[in-house]
Amino acid sequence: MKKLQVIYFLLAYWVGIFAVYGQTVPKNFKSLDRLLSQKFDAQFGYSVLVAHQGKVVFRKYGGYAHKRKKQKVNKNTLFNIASITKSVTAVGIFKLIEQGKLHLSDPLSKFFIDVPSDKKAITIAQLLAHRSGFKQNYVCDGVKDAKKALKVILKDKLKFSPGSGFSYSNQNYEMLALIIEKATGQTYEKYTDQAILKPVGMTQTKFWEAGNESAATASTNTRLSARTKRKNWGFIGSGGLYTTAEDLWRFWQGVMGYKIVSRQSVSTMLDNYYKTSSELEVGYGWFTNSTTDWHSKEVWTRGNESWGHNAVVRGFVDKEVVIIVLSNSGEMGDRNQTGNRAVSKEVADWLWSK
Repeated sequence: MKKLQVIYFLLAYWVGIFAVYGQTVPKNFKSLDRLLSQKFDAQFGYSVLVAHQGKVVFRKYGGYAHKRKKQKVNKNTLFNIASITKSVTAVGIFKLIEQGKLHLSDPLSKFFIDVPSDKKAITIAQLLAHRSGFKQNYVCDGVKDAKKALKVILKDKLKFSPGSGFSYSNQNYEMLALIIEKATGQTYEKYTDQAILKPVGMTQTKFWEAGNESAATASTNTRLSARTKRKNWGFIGSGGLYTTAEDLWRFWQGVMGYKIVSRQSVSTMLDNYYKTSSELEVGYGWFTNSTTDWHSKEVWTRGNESWGHNAVVRGFVDKEVVIIVLSNSGEMGDRNQTGNRAVSKEVADWLWSK
């Protein structure tokens, strides 16, 4: 109970219940605008949004969405947010839990027949926290049909017994998307649009196929095949959403302001179900760091695609600041250095390290 009270206290910051004791955010962002342009505009396209105390205080659109076309990034430019889609899926699951259609303890065998014995007891909670035992094998990539997606996931060999370890895997969230379809009788896309996107005004957000067809979508470093761009279960539930910084801000506000699901559900999502060796706390579709270089607890969600697009939402709880970055940088030297990381760090450093 004590732990929940602490989480409630932290979440209350986002809706302005308590006074602010963190460092004041500077009001003049001109120097940050110049700094980001100097460092990143020539490298890749990106969108930045910074909010303080629930209000947007800085927006920045830098670089090119399409270098060959000389088309610069603007407020309508779409970027694929990759694994941030998992956070959207988690919220969708909790909405169904609140409606009594699902429970965290529900096993796969409740929804599907012929589940292999080693997977029958895998629960929704274990899928949400990447504790099911599934490995990151990308078994659904290129799969168009939901039935086949279910078949290949269930056929995949587990890394460990459910609940006994942690292994980040897209299969967990593709399975959650399949559960959503089973529980609602709707496609994942239709349910997510009606339950999450429309209620919070995420009007620019598009699913995988529509995002690939949109003229507003930023270019990629690697050309995707026509087959990959079509209906693809490798990009349903676990990834695939295209959106803007503004729509991601609406999503954050909708979740942290309890407009989509309840305070209790948000508290449960942000709890710690596994702590990695680097002190990363794994929640249900979200992650937290108890402290950062900028002396604040951080709630975050991040996504990266090797073919170019990446995004991050970083909520610095103790400072009441949210930093959102989307880019088409691709991997900059190694898979852990991408535009979303580099730009968000630059913004945080500018805010609090100088």
